[in-house]
Amino acid sequence: MEATLKRALKMEPTVPYLSPARSPTFVAGLRSLWTGDLPGARLRLDLVLRRAVDWGEESSLHDTLVQLADLECRAGNWDASSAHAARASQLAESVTHERVQASAMAGIAMIEALRGTPCGPMIPGRTANTGLPARSR
Repeated sequence: MEATLKRALKMEPTVPYLSPARSPTFVAGLRSLWTGDLPGARLRLDLVLRRAVDWGEESSLHDTLVQLADLECRAGNWDASSAHAARASQLAESVTHERVQASAMAGIAMIEALRGTPCGPMIPGRTANTGLPARSR
């Protein structure tokens, strides 16, 4: 981990209040996710989620859940990924947060595609545009 992020993580406990989804821990979780360190990402993002819940910081829940959905998708834990995305979608819907709603729905769509649900583009013999059998078009 780079020196700047390490310094930020050391400073984090001394800051009176910092939104969990804007914290050095969140950034370190994303960095771990993007570099393929899924266990490290899970550890950090789960901590951010717990802080958001404990502190009643609803604005951090959406972004953290979307990132956890991505993480679990990459890890092959599709049920966990779907659950995180669905929870993010429900929370976003309740406050009409369209950006998060779109991200959550995209996560759900990715899992559906990976699972091969009827409209998913990864089903052999089906088209990406319609989900219909390729020969019936």
